[in-house]
Amino acid sequence: FFWGCSSDNHLENFDKDGWESDLNGCSGKRAELVTELLERQQELIGLSTNEIANTLGKPDKIELYRRSQKFLVYYVTPGPDCSIYNDLEPLQYLTVKVDALGRAKEIIYYE
Repeated sequence: FFWGCSSDNHLENFDKDGWESDLNGCSGKRAELVTELLERQQELIGLSTNEIANTLGKPDKIELYRRSQKFLVYYVTPGPDCSIYNDLEPLQYLTVKVDALGRAKEIIYYE
């Protein structure tokens, strides 16, 4: 996948740097920002994969789905690659469902 280097942030006044720097949700910053992100999710619908990456950063994981669809996964609580990961606690993460044309179609938050 190609992740562009454009600085276009499609969520004006959103703490993009805080979200993006919290890789795998290890530092807890995404947990502070997820409510705002969910309130503004309609601003992400229709964006391309590159525009999503420019706004939220590179996803922690990409899950491929049928018919060339995929899910971009962003861990909100510490994910499996964090030193403080606890597999006994429920993992919270946000997914961006991307269609075969590379456009965001749905934002799903798993608690």
